[in-house]
Amino acid sequence: MLWSSCLNALDEKKICFVAPASGDNFNYEQGKIGGIELQLLELAFELTSKGNKVFIIRQNNEVKQSHLGDIVLYSIRLPRAMVVNDLRAGKIKSFLAILTYSFKAYLLINKIKPDVVIIPERFSGLFPSIFKASNKKILVVHVPPLLMVKDSLNLDVVALFPYYFLVFVEKLIYDNADHIVCLNSAIANYLSKRGYDTTFIANGIRVEKYYSSSADDGNFLLYVGRLVKEKGIDCLIKAYALIDANLREKYPLLIIGDGTENDRLVQLISSLNLEKNVKICPKLPHEEFKSKLASCTIFVLPSLFECMPVSLMEAMVYGRAIIASAIPGCTDLIIDGYNGLLFKPNNSFELKQCLETYLTNPLKRDEFGKNARSTIYRSFSFDMIGKHYNDLLTLLLHEEHDA
Repeated sequence: MLWSSCLNALDEKKICFVAPASGDNFNYEQGKIGGIELQLLELAFELTSKGNKVFIIRQNNEVKQSHLGDIVLYSIRLPRAMVVNDLRAGKIKSFLAILTYSFKAYLLINKIKPDVVIIPERFSGLFPSIFKASNKKILVVHVPPLLMVKDSLNLDVVALFPYYFLVFVEKLIYDNADHIVCLNSAIANYLSKRGYDTTFIANGIRVEKYYSSSADDGNFLLYVGRLVKEKGIDCLIKAYALIDANLREKYPLLIIGDGTENDRLVQLISSLNLEKNVKICPKLPHEEFKSKLASCTIFVLPSLFECMPVSLMEAMVYGRAIIASAIPGCTDLIIDGYNGLLFKPNNSFELKQCLETYLTNPLKRDEFGKNARSTIYRSFSFDMIGKHYNDLLTLLLHEEHDA
């Protein structure tokens, strides 16, 4: 009886999330938040629904403390002069802001005294990671370790010192985490081979927020995302240029997004005489984006790198025909020839073959689209993702209790 009472007490966990520092002053109460923050918030709702007490520490200069349902939101204020927008650009001011935020989060955690701290952005959680502030510290890896992607960064000599400094800090954070949740299996395997305790748990989708059935086919191909080199959009445009002209007339290509590659992509479209068939439009409000996603014939994600692409998951939940590069993250979602088609990254000929396979076979599009939707409902709904996290946290706390 006493042991049963102890287990029940452990199942009622006190959980604290340390949200990423952000210069955008995201507003959780109004839903004006970024991608990582949205995943964090939806997970917090799920963990609350399972009987846990959940806190979120976030940066906000307007509100000190508030509630969102049963979730308690604590705010950390930073001096206006501190802008946290681009840590990767090596801005000293941004890094100092993140350190300040992280230290204040650590002080708040000591007051909250949670059983578990969940850290979805490593540098924002530096101080909570390296100092004892709770029973268990869970790091959620939304981006691959720096050493894992070193070759793709093309660093010059000047950039090597800040890079290795960040590698040192990152390793310090990893070494002090009790467990690391990885958003794709490749990162989980990489860290596991280096001696870290890891679990692969993907991003989730709140499936009830999407239509229960597919919208009418709008007869167009779609890419949505940032217009940057690592997204492989030039490969998509080149592959599209290779398909039969009649197919291009029937199925135009729509590219939605903003980024540094916009001008170069416009030039590429012009050089291939595709101005009539390929359109680039700026990032859309989320509801408009969802409408486009729901009605596209094929959703294409030609990226050279992804962690766990939510846009791909959203296209899948709509039952769209999917084509994606065979890279980590995408291969955790797509089984080639079952719920989508995969092609070798940056291989425009293979991508062209995938496009023609779908465009000439509507029955296959429908079949794979239905399989894609069932994959999300079966394995990647927030109900399932929340259960995975709750089970993991319960297990970790039980292990500590047994010790």
